[in-house]
Amino acid sequence: MYIIKTITFEDNSQLRTLYEYAFDGCSSLLEITLPKSLHNIWTAVFRNCSSLTAIYVEAGSETYCSSNGILYSSDMTQLVKCPEGVIGSFVVPSQVISLLEEAFYKCNFITSVTFEAESELYSIGTNALSGCSSLTYLKFPKTLRHIWTRGLCYNQLLTSIDFDGTIEEWNAVTKRAYWCQNTPLHVIHCSDGDVNIA
Repeated sequence: MYIIKTITFEDNSQLRTLYEYAFDGCSSLLEITLPKSLHNIWTAVFRNCSSLTAIYVEAGSETYCSSNGILYSSDMTQLVKCPEGVIGSFVVPSQVISLLEEAFYKCNFITSVTFEAESELYSIGTNALSGCSSLTYLKFPKTLRHIWTRGLCYNQLLTSIDFDGTIEEWNAVTKRAYWCQNTPLHVIHCSDGDVNIA
């Protein structure tokens, strides 16, 4: 049985795609460096990599980049994956428009997620902020417009969310089916009052 702690790729790697569950269950993996040739990363590639703290990208990639070990699209507008082993509070850069599917899924050591001033966050993907067992604080910018199916599920310590916009703006956010399923969320604190969640 192998205990894999780091993964790199040979120089001039021609790898184009990482398919679903490619590294699922590599619980000892600490860091990985992706080749610049990579163009497609499917959902759940790094699922159950509970020790993973850094995803790096080889210089020259036209599709992805890494900042502080977090995987983004090359222009930083999409947060692709926060490794499951990241600990503590996380501040999303202002350039990020979308949290992609499973961006923070099962990040069980993250306690809060907030967004930089001037954030232009627009959408939260399916399971993007789900299964985070230590998450107690979320603060969204008023630019948020969509929360996709199961976007905020199975966060057993999350009881409220802060939202920079008004009640009217919160009510205008599209919330897909089961968006906060099995999360004890009961109130959204808006700039002009609270919204109770049934």
